[in-house]
Amino acid sequence: MALHNEEAQRTRLFIRFGWVISIATIGIVPLLPSPRWMQIMLIAALVWGMVLSFYFHQAFADPRRFRPEKMLVIVYQRALAAYVSRVLPSLDVEGVPVMTFGSWAESARRAAFPLLDVAITDETPPVVMRAKAHGAFLRIIDDRQAALAEWCRARLAADLGDKAEAAAALAF
Repeated sequence: MALHNEEAQRTRLFIRFGWVISIATIGIVPLLPSPRWMQIMLIAALVWGMVLSFYFHQAFADPRRFRPEKMLVIVYQRALAAYVSRVLPSLDVEGVPVMTFGSWAESARRAAFPLLDVAITDETPPVVMRAKAHGAFLRIIDDRQAALAEWCRARLAADLGDKAEAAAALAF
């Protein structure tokens, strides 16, 4: 079995602790020196987190759902994958597949696009390098960045209004 009963119970207990902390935080939020909309958003996020975690609390009620063939460990290096695949059985976690992110991403791509048969390469194609270095493309990027910066500055000025710290915030 990939997930032991005591691990499932510990995870459910951890989720319940999260609920207690969330409820305590909700009680403190009205005391925070912040705008009312921010307080409402924080409370909504905490409540949403508790609602979502209830699903996981129920899911962990039956550790038999977490069989090795339904689990996957993803790591970034082949050496780490080899190490983890040797360590898991010694922890009584046998049969869990271990993959590198690259091999998992490739298998996911092949599953999603079975007809797309292209070689994977780390080298940028020359046509892409030329397009990215072309003067017109660089001007487009510069213009877009300037427009975005101006929009951000205007939005910030509008949001700050006549507040005392507005001038300092807009001085960058």
